[in-house]
Amino acid sequence: MRVIKKMNVHHILTQTLKEELQEKYEQQKSRLQEETEQLRFQKQKQNKERETENGRWSAMDKFNKEIEKRKEELQQLYFLQNQLEHLSIGSELSFGTTEVMFDIEVGSQWHEGEHWGTIVVEEGIVKEIRSKHKASDENGMV
Repeated sequence: MRVIKKMNVHHILTQTLKEELQEKYEQQKSRLQEETEQLRFQKQKQNKERETENGRWSAMDKFNKEIEKRKEELQQLYFLQNQLEHLSIGSELSFGTTEVMFDIEVGSQWHEGEHWGTIVVEEGIVKEIRSKHKASDENGMV
């Protein structure tokens, strides 16, 4: 029988991956900065067009929240870039999870709700598959 379980995905940091991530972060920062400027412009425009004081403050609150949200995302990107600069080539980076199909049969070990291991990728090629649950040792321990 085949079942679908989740596995962690790690990428080995190479110079190429490091450069790709830096470029991705720069693009995201640029996009967020453009969105922030656009929101500020729309905020000023709305401020001039709103006739009622309550409507004006309500709109300003929404714009301020959206601007603040983008500022937080920018701070997170700066943090990620800083962390990336300090990582050495060969480090493993977690890239989330993926669903994998497993063959199971009567007598197979089952671990409910857990990830079944880690897939390690380097330069787009699977380098290693680490099973989280090995066969039991002689004491029945996993």
